[in-house]
Amino acid sequence: MLAGWLADQQPAWRVGVTTASLDPFRGYATALGAQLPDAVRVLDPFHVVKLGLACVDDVRRRVQQDTPGHRGRSRDPLLPTTY
Repeated sequence: MLAGWLADQQPAWRVGVTTASLDPFRGYATALGAQLPDAVRVLDPFHVVKLGLACVDDVRRRVQQDTPGHRGRSRDPLLPTTY
C-alpha cells in the first residue's frame, strides 16, 4: 500500500524526501527502501519509547523471577512502594 502510494508520486518529490519517520513494521521499511532509497529512515519517538519501556519491563520481570523465584507480590522488595 505504502509502496504503491510512493510509486505514484512524482520522481522529483521522491528525490526531495531526505528523512522518513516510520514505526517498526517491516513493510514500511521495505517500501521506503524500494521507493526512497536515499532517504534516512528513523523510528518515530512513540515507538522508540514503547520499545525501550518493553525492554526495561522484560528485564524487571526476569530479575523479579530470578531473585525471589516467583512473580511479583505486594511485599516483594523489588516492587516499588508507590507509583
